[in-house]
Amino acid sequence: MESGPKYEKQSLSDLVVSHLKNRILSGTLKGGDRLIEMEISNHFNISRAPVREAMRILSEQGLITFSPRKGNQVIELKPAEILEVFEIRTSLETQILRKILRNQMLSEEDFQQLTEIAMEMKDGEERCRNEEDKAFLLNALDLSFHKYLWNLSGSVKRTQILESMFYQLLIAMNEDLTSLGILEKKSKEHLAFVEVLRKNEQSMVVHSFHKHIQEYVRATLPNEEKNFCLDC
Repeated sequence: MESGPKYEKQSLSDLVVSHLKNRILSGTLKGGDRLIEMEISNHFNISRAPVREAMRILSEQGLITFSPRKGNQVIELKPAEILEVFEIRTSLETQILRKILRNQMLSEEDFQQLTEIAMEMKDGEERCRNEEDKAFLLNALDLSFHKYLWNLSGSVKRTQILESMFYQLLIAMNEDLTSLGILEKKSKEHLAFVEVLRKNEQSMVVHSFHKHIQEYVRATLPNEEKNFCLDC
């Protein structure tokens, strides 16, 4: 008798992609970790074909690499590469924020949605059983907060690039989970950013966002922060 869960054939590769991304969000997948196709297919009780397709998708998103000797591995970025990803993300997201403010795209409903996401960072902590749960909650909500703004701008290509970069940076930060920050502190930071957005002053919003990213750079690459270029 066959055991284990069954899944719809058309969604198997997406299921594997989501599973592995969730492991990045929880901090359990780190740079250099091997991804064994057979282990993943056994975990889901599926064939290896959709697992290979998932590996292809993740490779296109810049999250894994393949070599004949080591197989599929989570990407390992050098400090200079991590810094460059931070710079590109800062540039693209700054463009999005300027577009949103210039076109007055934020409504009261949007402010409320962003506030609820930020509040959940703190309110949801009591449901977390361990540090992995806390990391997942923080990272998933952080992505939801920023992705809400990316989607609101209508910048489809920027959003696709930014989401891939978000996961790339998380992989780097997963080497030291303390670089992710504390739920209550991050909640306050995001709530403060919502209030800055309400003022609709472009220079103030951009300054606040740059400060937010620079804190992550400082926590992740303390020896490289001096080389971080906000205007690149």
